[in-house]
Amino acid sequence: MSTTAAFTGITTDANSLTITPSSGSVNQTIYVRLSGASAGTANSSGVIILNGATITHTSSPATPKNLTVNGNIVVEPTVSSNIAATTVGFNSATISLSDFVPGTGIYALIVVRAAGTPAVAPTDQTAYTANTVYGNNGAASITGPGNYVVLSDIDVSVTVTGLSASTAYTADVYDYNADTPVDGVTFENYKPTPKSVNFTTTTTPLAYYNFTSGVAAAFTATNVMASSFQRGGGLTVNTAAASAGTFASSGYGTNFTANDYVGFSIEPASTYQLNLTSLTYTDIIGTVNGPSTIEVRASTTSDFSGTVVNLATYTTSTTSTERTISLTGTAFQGLKVPVYFRVYGYAAGTSSGVYRIDNVNVFGTVELAPVVAEINVKNPAGTDVATGGTYDFGTVQPGTTATATFTIQNLGTANLLLTGTPAVQVEAGGSTEFTVTAQPATTTIAGAGSTTFTVTYTPSALTAQTATLTIANNDSDENPYRIVLNGLVAQPYVWNGTGTNWNTASSWTPARTIVDAADVLVFDGTVTPTATVTPNFSSPQTVAQLIFRNGVTANFNNTGTRVLNITNGNSTDADFVIGAGSTLTVTGSSASTGFTFQLGTGATALVAGSLIFNQGPNRLQATSPASIEFVSGSSYLSGADESGSPFGSIAANANSVTFRNGSRAEQANGTQIFGLTAPATTIVLEPTSLYVYSNAVTGSTPPLSNRTFGNLEFNVGNGINTSSTSGGALTIAGNLTVTSGNVGLNLANTISVAGNISVNGTSTLTFSPSAVQTLSLNGTTTQTIGGTAAATALTFGPNATLQVNNAAGVVLAMPVALNRLTLTSGVLTTTATNLLTLNAPATLTGGSNTSYVAGPLARASAAGASALTFPVGKGGKFRPATLTIETQTNPTTYVAELFNSSARTTAVQAPLTRVSAIRYVNITPQGGQPDGFRGTVTLSFDTDDAVTDPSLASLVVAKRSLSTDPWINIDRSASTGTANSGAFVAGTLTSGAFTSFSDFALASTDPASVDNPLPVELTRFSAAWQADGVQVKWATASEKNNARFEVQRSADGKEFSTIATVQGQGQSTRAHAYAFLDRQPLTTVAYYRLRQVDFDGKASLSPKVTVEAATTVSVFPNPARTELHVLLPATAHYRVLSTVGSVVLEGNSANGGATLNVASLPAGMYQLEVTSAAGRVVRKFIKEN
Repeated sequence: MSTTAAFTGITTDANSLTITPSSGSVNQTIYVRLSGASAGTANSSGVIILNGATITHTSSPATPKNLTVNGNIVVEPTVSSNIAATTVGFNSATISLSDFVPGTGIYALIVVRAAGTPAVAPTDQTAYTANTVYGNNGAASITGPGNYVVLSDIDVSVTVTGLSASTAYTADVYDYNADTPVDGVTFENYKPTPKSVNFTTTTTPLAYYNFTSGVAAAFTATNVMASSFQRGGGLTVNTAAASAGTFASSGYGTNFTANDYVGFSIEPASTYQLNLTSLTYTDIIGTVNGPSTIEVRASTTSDFSGTVVNLATYTTSTTSTERTISLTGTAFQGLKVPVYFRVYGYAAGTSSGVYRIDNVNVFGTVELAPVVAEINVKNPAGTDVATGGTYDFGTVQPGTTATATFTIQNLGTANLLLTGTPAVQVEAGGSTEFTVTAQPATTTIAGAGSTTFTVTYTPSALTAQTATLTIANNDSDENPYRIVLNGLVAQPYVWNGTGTNWNTASSWTPARTIVDAADVLVFDGTVTPTATVTPNFSSPQTVAQLIFRNGVTANFNNTGTRVLNITNGNSTDADFVIGAGSTLTVTGSSASTGFTFQLGTGATALVAGSLIFNQGPNRLQATSPASIEFVSGSSYLSGADESGSPFGSIAANANSVTFRNGSRAEQANGTQIFGLTAPATTIVLEPTSLYVYSNAVTGSTPPLSNRTFGNLEFNVGNGINTSSTSGGALTIAGNLTVTSGNVGLNLANTISVAGNISVNGTSTLTFSPSAVQTLSLNGTTTQTIGGTAAATALTFGPNATLQVNNAAGVVLAMPVALNRLTLTSGVLTTTATNLLTLNAPATLTGGSNTSYVAGPLARASAAGASALTFPVGKGGKFRPATLTIETQTNPTTYVAELFNSSARTTAVQAPLTRVSAIRYVNITPQGGQPDGFRGTVTLSFDTDDAVTDPSLASLVVAKRSLSTDPWINIDRSASTGTANSGAFVAGTLTSGAFTSFSDFALASTDPASVDNPLPVELTRFSAAWQADGVQVKWATASEKNNARFEVQRSADGKEFSTIATVQGQGQSTRAHAYAFLDRQPLTTVAYYRLRQVDFDGKASLSPKVTVEAATTVSVFPNPARTELHVLLPATAHYRVLSTVGSVVLEGNSANGGATLNVASLPAGMYQLEVTSAAGRVVRKFIKEN
């Protein structure tokens, strides 16, 4: 009890307490607080609950007062939990608590402080807010200066981040109890003396992985790069274990396997090097079934084909264990290339056993690499070949050539010098069948630079070959650089044509008495131009290679189900080869007898000639992407009665065949060549490959839905109908051509064509889907719609939309009629012959300065009222016009076209004063003036049309019936656009009603040109002789966006050059006059013109004016100081005479002109005497200083 709220020094364990009032006043408050464990027994939360306790206050002479107390007493813990620091990294540490015995608090407050910072205990009855980021704390998260609260809860561990590397810290635990909140307030009772643990963070690693947010490195030092963590092909991710934030893998086997590893790589940035010291991590196996043995290895080659360093071998544990692998060997110092680490596991109980790795660190330093040269060589696959390493050309057929291109890199910073002559050499004594066919392009390779060289292997002997390449250089420890080359030779069996049976040994040279999987089978046109073969092996055969070469025509007449497996017999080139000019035709004896060429793992096919499959399920199959390649000039044909998918139809065949640009695939029969259900595919067609659909069966369905083609051609035969109505998209990267047949591309989806559309002969092409379809022309070069077929051969149904989406534009080379047109990008160019017609009703979208119809555009209208918008433009100017029909007796088609030329070719009738000088629109009804027509026209304008105020009544629409008729006023009825202080604006202007047609233009009735001047041409342009040269003059009435005038001159009227530049007025509605004096004119006939240039770079040319040759003698400048120019009508002799008659200069002019150097003459009056065939002429001039 106390008479003050401080309770200082007043405590008792007695049942009563007598206190002395602090003053003589009887009105004093007495404070009562209960504390101490003796007041009761604490519950499991360290709280003593008081219910119904009574306090009696007795004082004389007052009446005793009783107070019932209900409340809690929070007990102070007497024992601290144990505290430990684990998983201490460079910027984080995990603090854990343990040993929770009686007397420890229910809760724990963990405080982290820098070593040496005094501990500050928490204050009772204070709740602290924990923040796991060290130092990132507010006032509610510190117990005192530098004491940061990182945990305040019932939890037993916390990971603290934001620590500094290589720094000592102390973590304190303050156990405490607390009652439940009452009115939002709790009472915390802290044990004032903590238990502590000291720890020191590690140095900053070069790379760190913690797998909390993926497999990428969580941290890399500056100038260090690290790959994502990965696992070998023999392992799979263990999702359940990985969810714990570790890199968890399953699939380990009993024995060491090259693909059962996890790992990563680390490398320095260019011009830097690494010095590694250690690799650390924690690992654990989930159960005893996990791999019991771990091997850690490293290499500087990504596939570990080079030198491999075995770093450690140890036994795993079912508890998390920290591992430290030393990297202090010389192999890990001064690294300028990537180093790859792999952690292999084996001796697993079952393949489902789990191995987990976490908190992976690589320690060391990164520094600028010394300025030295450092040579490295990569093989054609991009793999490093260490000096002394090998490159294997594999098995190559005699007489053929295998090629390998190597890359020499300079991983250093100083120039790498290739000092040999030549730079790359084959050492003496090596096989002469290896040849360096292309030396490095340079012998000086800058730091981080590279160059290449090429080696060929052309075997002739039937024995293994070897040679050593040497590269002399200035690398201090790798000179010379040596690479050992190896090559094997295949045993070829050549078909000799003495028989037809495959299995007859004598059909081959040499005799194929033993069938072996290493055999190379050759059909050679120089031996047997036409080879007729009956494959008669009953069970599948395997060969290393099958080759058709030198223009051979091979016919396989198959009588049963045959499988020929082709292995990877040639490691550097194709294993199934049809050379250019050679043809292989496979024909089955029935619809069920097929021949299959099956490529094994790593085997490839190269077709440069022709492959034809006739009758039966014939196949050329592979199970790896891009294994089969048809190169430019090659062809494939699914011929008569070929059945099924020739390149396979299972998922493993996906993308296995590539038809390169310039190749051809033709489907005349069989199931579609794509093999798989779209969009999956067996074949890939490059943009300029050709796919020909020639299935001459009426009603056949071409494989179009969700397919992508290069060039697509239909050639099904005259009168044959073929169509597709599927719902998938069709993409054609090249041209769409119909050579013969009636083709319906009625897909209810987008058809994208990047090339031309051609309909030829008697064929037809229809786009008439049952639902909305878009034919999108989206190429990057100008596209054409045309062909040799009739004008009606191309048809668009009511649901088909033609979209122009090609910035290079589309040109109509045949008439086209549409119901839907979308202008997105690019100009659609038409002519009167190749007219675009929009049927009635038509849907029109888009249109801009970059997409419009350039040329005539027809629009059909029904009888009665309607509005027709024509999205016309030219020269980058989009000026749509709308014809609003108020009345019309009969259906009529109108043709509109924009002309970017002056409308001032005919006069104007009052009250008109001028019409546009830059454009007009022609709208003409087909078949003459329509009966009962009445309507208006709306013209659009932009800033180049020189309209300043569209609302003025003087701005009207003019019309003329013929191009030779005068313009008449058809007034105005509406406008859009807002005046802007005299600046030129954009908008529209609608005419008054009219009843007849032809040309329409913006016009004005205002005599002045201040408002709505409308662009004007030059009002005057002339050039004429005067005493000191040719005077060029011109004038404008107004200017818009005019940056400058360039005065140009020519001697022949064809080749002009600029002789002066005069600044324009920019924007002006006033008249301006300009002049330029050509002081050095031509003495012969001269031509002048103006080149007017806008601020945006656009330019236009004026008409030419001609100045005849000089007919009199002219001198200029006069007075002269240094030079005097003389213009003469012909060849002449001249003299300069002083006032006393002395000759001071003399000479001849052979080209009608001369320039005299008068700089040295004294100032004064002189006479120029010119004598020619026409006589003697004297001109006076003054010399000034």
